[in-house]
This record gives sequence, structure tokens and C-alpha cells, in this order.
Amino acid sequence: MSISLILFLTVGLLLIVLGFLVRRDGKKSSDAKNHGYGLIAIYLGFYFLIIGASHTFLHKQAWTDDSKQLFLLILSGSTGFFALLFGIGMLLSSLKGGSKIGTLSAALWSVGAIGISFVVISKISKMNEGWTKENRNEIKNRCESKGDYDCDCQISYIIKKYPNKVDYNEKMGNETKYKDKSIMEEYLKKNCLKCDSLKMQRETQKIGEGNQGLPADF
Repeated sequence: MSISLILFLTVGLLLIVLGFLVRRDGKKSSDAKNHGYGLIAIYLGFYFLIIGASHTFLHKQAWTDDSKQLFLLILSGSTGFFALLFGIGMLLSSLKGGSKIGTLSAALWSVGAIGISFVVISKISKMNEGWTKENRNEIKNRCESKGDYDCDCQISYIIKKYPNKVDYNEKMGNETKYKDKSIMEEYLKKNCLKCDSLKMQRETQKIGEGNQGLPADF
């Protein structure tokens, strides 16, 4: 168990226990403020538990594009959820006390929490729609395992031709409907064969850069 997870769990549990104690004291003394403070502490405690556990299990050795996106979704979603709970709590309390200003403020808070959360989650959901590092590495590994083409040349063609990975997957996976795979193969044979690639040509030219056109280490 990592130190960060232990820290988050400890703080979260302490806040939850403190929140219940403050709420119990508020009930005994009929102090509405203590009741509200205790509720906030409980929310924060659960928030720390969720964020700490998510960060620990998703981060592991290093972030990937997918794990980072999922963590940000959890972070924004839980933030919006607890903000909404707090707003609903204020709204119910204001309605019970008959405070028009409090009711209006709580309603605006709740609507704002929903709206902001929706916008943030929508943006985060789209952050990996393009070609992530993992996506490019997946294609590169397949290319290297076959060993037919210059992998940089192949990846460059794919990303330029298909900016959206979903579109690439669809057209490569349905050869009866789309001719993209055969078109790509023709392009790769003409431009990205290892024996004909510009990269290999440059490497061949470097061999003859020694004295009198002989190899440098001749």
C-alpha cells in the first residue's frame, strides 16, 4: 500500500468520524451550524477516500492516456456529485427555514454544479478521441512485428489519413464495405517499404561519407 493511499485514507476517515461527531453534537445542542459543518466534513471525507483510491490504483507506475482520462472523469464526477449534495442540503434547509435568499442561492448553486460538471465531463470524455501515445505504439508494435514497412512512414500516413481513430478502426475492420485497407497497402508498398524508404536511403548515403567515397570506417 502506497504512502499516498494511506494518507488519503487516514484523512478521509478522520474527516468522516469528525463529521459524525460534530453532527451528533449539533443535534444535542440544536445548533444548525454544527449540523451543517459535520455534513461538509463527511462529504470531504468520502471525497478524499474516492480520490485517493482512484489515484493509487489508476496511476500505478505511470499515467497512461486512458488511466489519466478515467481519473479526471472520477475527479470531476465526484466533485460535481458532492457539490450537488451540498446544494440540495442547503436547499432543503432553506425551504424548511423559509429563507427566500437561501433557497435562491442553494438553487443557483445546485444548477451551477450540474452545469459545470456536465461541461467538464464532456470535455474530458473527448480528450482521447484522437491518436494517443498508446494508440500509436499499438500500430508501431504491429508494424515492427511484421517487419515489412518503415513504421514511422506507416504511422505518419495513418494519422494524416485518419485523424479520428474510430474512423480508422471502422474502415480497416470492414474490407467488404471499405477499400481503405487495400489502398493503404498500395501506398505503403510504394512509399514505405524498408528497402525503398527515404530513411533507409539516408542511412545508405551515410555509409559512403568517408574519404574518397569509401565507408567512414574503411
